[in-house]
Amino acid sequence: MKNSRFKFRAWNKKKKKWENPEGITLDIKTGMPWWTEFGEMMEEAKDVILMQCTGIIDRNGKEIYEGDIVKVPIELKEEDGVSPVELIEAIAQVAYEPGSFYIDFRSRQLPVNSSCEVIGNIYDGIKEER
Repeated sequence: MKNSRFKFRAWNKKKKKWENPEGITLDIKTGMPWWTEFGEMMEEAKDVILMQCTGIIDRNGKEIYEGDIVKVPIELKEEDGVSPVELIEAIAQVAYEPGSFYIDFRSRQLPVNSSCEVIGNIYDGIKEER
């Protein structure tokens, strides 16, 4: 799936592996992905989950995608909601709702930004630091 404006990656949930998104086209009417060959839609890609790139690069220069697991600095506040208590580095998932990407942390939607660090994704898990 090549587009100058949108970038995707594709997870095949049946085969449990990443697929090349270049062979996938979205049906505009249904929003469903289809396998394509020579520009022709061959069959519905029912087992493929597409994840869109946020367009944001993490603090290590890696692209951030929907479904990534990130470390993100979060400032915890006192009960008054104003006074800072401490700065923590939380682990959370990047998610998407129509119109925006966000970091899903304890039922709060935080903005995705370049202070994040991609440490894995929801399919491969967290990559251990060495």
